[in-house]
Amino acid sequence: MKKFIVLILFVTPIFLSAQDFEFGFRTGFNLGNYQGEDNGGNYKFAAYGGAMFTHNLSDIVSLQTEFNYSMQGFRDHVNGESVRVDLDYISMPLLVQFTLRNYRQFKFVFGPQIAYLVRSNEDPDNFHQSLSITEFSGDDIFEDYDYGAVIGMEYEINEQFFIQARYYHGISKFYNQNAVNSDAKNRVFSLGLAFRI
Repeated sequence: MKKFIVLILFVTPIFLSAQDFEFGFRTGFNLGNYQGEDNGGNYKFAAYGGAMFTHNLSDIVSLQTEFNYSMQGFRDHVNGESVRVDLDYISMPLLVQFTLRNYRQFKFVFGPQIAYLVRSNEDPDNFHQSLSITEFSGDDIFEDYDYGAVIGMEYEINEQFFIQARYYHGISKFYNQNAVNSDAKNRVFSLGLAFRI
């Protein structure tokens, strides 16, 4: 968590000191899942919300960072039992944003993302016991940090409101490998609205 806070304190002043700086809020819905050796489970419907900071480098290129509370996870079947796993993160993507010259309502974004796990929950809460995992429980089963890449598109409704659609592709494994031998990685589709102040 300390590393994550240091990163936030380092990046934020860069955007706050920029002359062509914009600030806004974003919220919407996630469809979370994972991909691993068994090709994933079922999608879990959840929500996200946060703040965004944009620095315009030119009329078509911008840098954007965000601080989001992102509710993720998945649904699956383990040993014939229905399971839901909730993974809530504080995420910070650092995105490059491109505006199409001839269609300025459309913007494309891509870039890396780091996230810190703030809450995990399993329903039923003892399903890992069926996998002979008895020395770990709760958050110990999952890694504190998650790394990946974001790609997406935005449509500007007017000067203040726009629609965002994104896909997050996790690169790091979200299970603690000392607890669960799994190469599962987060996969999240997002759709929502943003408001620019």
